[in-house]
Amino acid sequence: MVLVISAMGSALLARRIKRVTFDLEPVEIASLLQEREALLHGIREAMIGFDDDGRVTVINSEARSLLHLEENVLGEKIEDLLPPGRLRSLLTGEISGTDQIVITEDALLVVNRMSVALAGRSIGSVVTLRDRTEVEGLVRDLRSVEGLMEALRAQEHEYANRLHVVDGLLELGDVDQARNFVSRISDTSRSLGEGLRSRIEPPELAALLLAKITVAAEQDVEISVTDDSQLRQPFLETQALLTIVGNLLDNAVEILAEQPTPREVTIQLDDSSGIFICVTDNGRCSCRIGGHDHR
Repeated sequence: MVLVISAMGSALLARRIKRVTFDLEPVEIASLLQEREALLHGIREAMIGFDDDGRVTVINSEARSLLHLEENVLGEKIEDLLPPGRLRSLLTGEISGTDQIVITEDALLVVNRMSVALAGRSIGSVVTLRDRTEVEGLVRDLRSVEGLMEALRAQEHEYANRLHVVDGLLELGDVDQARNFVSRISDTSRSLGEGLRSRIEPPELAALLLAKITVAAEQDVEISVTDDSQLRQPFLETQALLTIVGNLLDNAVEILAEQPTPREVTIQLDDSSGIFICVTDNGRCSCRIGGHDHR
């Protein structure tokens, strides 16, 4: 009798185990676990899983690398692993939303957090992190190239106009006037370039300012650098500085595009106490009389 009861109990237990394991054999379960681990650590996207208590249940190598976490973090709460800030708030769900951007010390991350439910019951959440640092760097480089091409196009157009003037004066036989015109524009361009170069470092920034002045002139907008401007930071992060100054000037010129003349933009640079950049335009503004101030 005991044997019969034991056999029936074993059969019921085996059936329950089969149901819980979806009729998989131990070998198949082990194989699935190995495949899961291989997939988890083989993808480039970082992924972290949390239970309902906010403890880490699964994490792949990419996530450990991006978040600078130790190997053994399973069972730990994210509050104990990361300092307070936007990144931790996104991981814990305090800040919600899709494709949230967060900047760390060495990366630009896109964060998504989704709740996970099984049979209608919450079992935690999954967070994915995409590293957009390289992509954003390529976008900035592309924009810089586009800006350079636009500046070259504007300069080509300007020089073509000047050549037409010289050609016309020569056709009219007015050689002296043509000589004076060439000398005057040559002195003006050289003086402007030398003036910027003597006060502005890194030299890439002086070149950007010169190019923006030329491009803006085509849109009948005058960009001027204040006489007291001075920036001598040759070892400053060039790309970030070019992006900031370029965007400020582009925004100011865009604002003035539909405004009546005169259209004037002034930029002031100062490094006496940190880095100070101020771009002012004379466009109409409902909130500030006299134009806009971009700092």
